[in-house]
Amino acid sequence: MQDDKCDYFTIFNSRPQISSDDIETSRPVYEHNYDVIHYKLVQNVNIVEEGIVASAYVTVDSTVDGLDEINFDFCGLEVDGVYRDGNSLSYTMYENEEYINIKLDRNFNIGERFTIQVDYHGEPEDCLAFSNDYAFTYAWPDLAHYLYPCYDDPSDKAESSEVVVTVPDNYYVASNGTLLSVHDDGDRKTYHWYESYPIATYLMCYHCYPYAIVEYSYNSMPVLGYVEPDQYDDAFIFLENQAEMIECFATRFMIEYPFITEKYAIATCPIGGGMENQTCTSIGSSYVRGDHYYDWLLAHECAHSWWGDMVTCET
Repeated sequence: MQDDKCDYFTIFNSRPQISSDDIETSRPVYEHNYDVIHYKLVQNVNIVEEGIVASAYVTVDSTVDGLDEINFDFCGLEVDGVYRDGNSLSYTMYENEEYINIKLDRNFNIGERFTIQVDYHGEPEDCLAFSNDYAFTYAWPDLAHYLYPCYDDPSDKAESSEVVVTVPDNYYVASNGTLLSVHDDGDRKTYHWYESYPIATYLMCYHCYPYAIVEYSYNSMPVLGYVEPDQYDDAFIFLENQAEMIECFATRFMIEYPFITEKYAIATCPIGGGMENQTCTSIGSSYVRGDHYYDWLLAHECAHSWWGDMVTCET
């Protein structure tokens, strides 16, 4: 245990930070005439063939009168159909520019809400990785459009989101927010997660693996570790200070943990370092050990729940 709980704050504050000047992107930024309200991702993940069969439901409000077409960032996957309220819509994929243009079946005025459904399949070129029996997403800073159609701007947040993922029955799926249900279909299971807080596309995630689950708590909120089964004992030690870190930051920032009605979790995957996905941080599986050597990493990623997840970059 730490002698001073707020040593965690010092550790976080001393880590090198990345500015927007360090991020380069060749993808054009398009003017868009809508506000995303909700994303729902439905994905059937084939671990062996490293592909997906998927549907994305994007609910938006028009921000102009007479909206008759809509663009989403999207590329690298085969579109099977585009719909609104069951009506088939015409569309054009612009692979080089990495977006899809959809012609709407009627005009929408300011404030009118509608949902676009895009059915698609394929092997994602980015964002979703398959490695060491894992399937996991890594969308920072604007890679989500390789996995689903969206407005892929790090500063833009939907009001809420859902992630529904089907995997082999021995797998578990960890994602944002609260687990609503698990449907067992024999040799496959479907996990349905719901995020009730505003979320940016680069913070939406899922991790698929035959996880073991370590559980602590903070103010009755679950503090979870989704870890490899052979790391289970070490993970209890690895994570025993996590709730204390949350308490430290809530005290120092004078703001309660921003997603207190849901959870804080880490999910291992084969990466270097970590990624502060909202309520479900990715942590490299090689860092899990039976001591506190990597408390600095846990503290750093946890602090991003306030600065990165709750408050997200605009530039």
